[in-house]
Amino acid sequence: MFTGFGRAHYISIHYFRRPSPGVVMLRPTVPAYWAKVFFEKYWLNGWL
Repeated sequence: MFTGFGRAHYISIHYFRRPSPGVVMLRPTVPAYWAKVFFEKYWLNGWL
């Protein structure tokens, strides 16, 4: 999740965990931002 200032959160969501979904959100970091950027570029290049 992009937070601004060149940083992003890393989020992991386990939708099917019982009794309720689990969410892990780490603090915003610069490496998480670049991971998000490269992830988007990788998937968008396949569609465009």
